[in-house]
Amino acid sequence: MSVNSLSKGIFWYRKGEILPFLIPCDENGKIIGVPEYPIESKDGKNYNHQKLWARLPRDVTDGVSFDFYPSGTVEISEGRSTVFLHPSLFTSEIELAIVQIFGLVSENKVKIVHFVPDAFLKHMQTNRDLP
Repeated sequence: MSVNSLSKGIFWYRKGEILPFLIPCDENGKIIGVPEYPIESKDGKNYNHQKLWARLPRDVTDGVSFDFYPSGTVEISEGRSTVFLHPSLFTSEIELAIVQIFGLVSENKVKIVHFVPDAFLKHMQTNRDLP
């Protein structure tokens, strides 16, 4: 089984699947190459959910607000990954999918992955596609 390249980024859980937006990086979170979309997070190191969603075509967004679907953020620093996600997404299937999609494995020099419920996301409008 091949291993995906290490990436940080953001995702939504939409229509029963993870919809990822990846930023290839090294084990310290340093961006490798040119990301597909502008880096617009407050710290300048990741995507911003609201701003990226506004750039996507209607067939992806279904014409709904960026906070309609449950979502999350993957961060990487010093060989550690922290995944902030909507509390409804805490299932072993979703956690495994995130690890695989973002390449959060030892082969990519990732030592540990933490899954953290994002309290802010809990209060968002999210009302569809909960697992």
